[in-house]
Amino acid sequence: MPSETYRQDMIDRVVAHALAAVKASQDGKTHLVLGDGMTSQRLSLREGGYCARFVRQVYETGCEFGEGRWRYAAGTALEMCKKLADDKHEVADGSLTPGDIVGINRNCGAYGHVALYVGKIQGKDMIAENTSSGTRGNPRRAGTKLTPFEELRPRITGVYRLLTGVKAAHWPGFRAFLYSGKQCQEIELMPNGDHRLDQGKTYWRLRQ
Repeated sequence: MPSETYRQDMIDRVVAHALAAVKASQDGKTHLVLGDGMTSQRLSLREGGYCARFVRQVYETGCEFGEGRWRYAAGTALEMCKKLADDKHEVADGSLTPGDIVGINRNCGAYGHVALYVGKIQGKDMIAENTSSGTRGNPRRAGTKLTPFEELRPRITGVYRLLTGVKAAHWPGFRAFLYSGKQCQEIELMPNGDHRLDQGKTYWRLRQ
C-alpha cells in the first residue's frame, strides 16, 4: 500500500508549481527553481520530451518529498502510469480534479506521455505538460506548456488521483472514536460527508 499521504494543501501546491512552470515558459524563461530548501529543484522549461520528469518534479517540490523520492518516479510515462494503476489510483468515474495525473499513452510511441490536469482556465479543461511537440499548446514549441485537455482526449488511457485522507467511508468494518476527557464516543462519517476533493475536509457525527 502507498505510504505517502497527499493532503489537499499538498495537491494545491503541486498544481501551483505546474502553473508557475508554465507561466515561466510562456514568458520565455529557460529554467525555474521550485520548492524550498532541501526539496527545491531546477526545472528545464525548453527541453522537450521529459513529461515524466516534469510530473515528478512538480509533485516532489509540491509535496516536499526530495528529488527522486516520489513513490511514482519513473523513467517513462508508461512506467509511471503502471505504478499508479498498481496502487489503485485510477479514476473510474471520468471526473477530473486539479492535480490528477493524465496518462496519454495511445499512439504516443514506445514511452507514452503523461501530464498534469490543472483545472479550468477561461472555461476550458487544461493540462500542464512537457512535450517534444511544437504543434499544440501555449507556447507553440517543444518544452513546458499549457494544453487544452480536449486536444489530447482521443489518446488518453487513464486518469490517476493521489488525494488521500480519512477513508472511513470505504473501509468495511472501520470504526472511529472521539475522546473527550474520560469520555469515549463512537463516531461515523455523515451521509455525503466526504468532501476531501472539494473542501479538503470530512464531516462526522455520533454513531447512531
